[in-house]
Amino acid sequence: MRVALLGNMNNNNFSIMRYFRDLGIDAHLVLFENDGYKSNSHFIPENDTWEYDKWEAYIHKTNIFNGYGSVIGHKFPYNFLFVIAYAGLKLINKDIPNLKPVSEESIKAALNGYDCYIGSGLSATLLRRINKKLDIFYPYATGIEYLGTELVRKKIMDGSYVRRKIIRETSEVQKQAIRDAQNCITAELSLTKTTFDEIDVPIVPMAIPMVYNKETHPPKDQIADHLLDIIKDIESNDFTIINHSRQMWVNPGDFTNEEWRKQSKHNEWLIKGFAKYLKKRPNVRSKLFILEYGTDVKDSKLLCKELGIQESVRWLPKMTRKELLLLISKCSIGVDQFSIENNSLWGGSGWEVLASGKPLLQSFMFEEGEFENKFDQPAPPMLKVKSESCIVDHLLDISDNPEKGRKLGEAAKNWFNKYNGISLAQKWIELLEGK
Repeated sequence: MRVALLGNMNNNNFSIMRYFRDLGIDAHLVLFENDGYKSNSHFIPENDTWEYDKWEAYIHKTNIFNGYGSVIGHKFPYNFLFVIAYAGLKLINKDIPNLKPVSEESIKAALNGYDCYIGSGLSATLLRRINKKLDIFYPYATGIEYLGTELVRKKIMDGSYVRRKIIRETSEVQKQAIRDAQNCITAELSLTKTTFDEIDVPIVPMAIPMVYNKETHPPKDQIADHLLDIIKDIESNDFTIINHSRQMWVNPGDFTNEEWRKQSKHNEWLIKGFAKYLKKRPNVRSKLFILEYGTDVKDSKLLCKELGIQESVRWLPKMTRKELLLLISKCSIGVDQFSIENNSLWGGSGWEVLASGKPLLQSFMFEEGEFENKFDQPAPPMLKVKSESCIVDHLLDISDNPEKGRKLGEAAKNWFNKYNGISLAQKWIELLEGK
């Protein structure tokens, strides 16, 4: 079975490809032209592995753009509008990727020759243009990209006529293409499931094997000096926390307060909780490591200063997943986000913590037994957060009981290997095989 994995948002498909190949499947990663571009520049295979040479032969770059132009830009009047827009943007920035419409012949040349197709983004709509369909569609955005995210829902109602027309048309094509998919997978049971319900598409409630944890960490002489310095800082403290998810908690003004409460990652909860923890344990050498990633880094730094904890916080530059996994393995606790949306799941940062065998501090918006019923598996061992007040209690507990933290992390990794990782990849293969 020859499998094409289309696109690589969050390096998800690169992870799946490696698991599939470990399981004997001839899997290939097919990159879109804008994979690894600009805000997604860190989502490239080289950043996810210390063994790139081992996988390079199974990675293929295309000239297909994962965006509006490739999906509806071949239709009149969109073809005309996109050519004009591309020409104008090219004058401003010569390095922009190809926004021009892509032909069916180009899509066929890049995507023919496979038995099965797995993808997210607009991969389903691209296949539809050459009379093919996805065997597995899984969204990477909450609410489904180009269809039902909060941002798309707003843009359909606001803005210029041309923009609304383009977004509406793309959403309609995306809806039809997703309906064609053999299987639709998601573990995000809030807005994403709502969107699937709205277009009458049943889901398989299953996570993505998005973090590959079958590599060993490199020897010390292969680790960059800046990384060694951070590791030295971690090891010089008794209790360390790493928060490497996006800083996104300040309302940009486009949402009502109630809408934003559900969109926010509430990173400020951690900063405030850590400040309270420091006051209760002033004699414990503790440090919070936060990644300089997201729209609200500046506001988070200002909050740290206002709370007087800046000396106990170290800001880390954006770095690769392989580097982050190494740092997580050295810390006491890893943090993803604190959503208040019912049934919301953790993101890639949370999976990275679980895969690394560390306690995950994360919102858990499920009632007693609800997670088990929805996913037919136990919830992972983790530090569950229902509200801001939970955070300081968890920090105190693990700081006071390091052996408890070690055992919790070990249990988390065992859970990950049993219900995610390579075991989950095998379930995806069984879906492809129709079992």
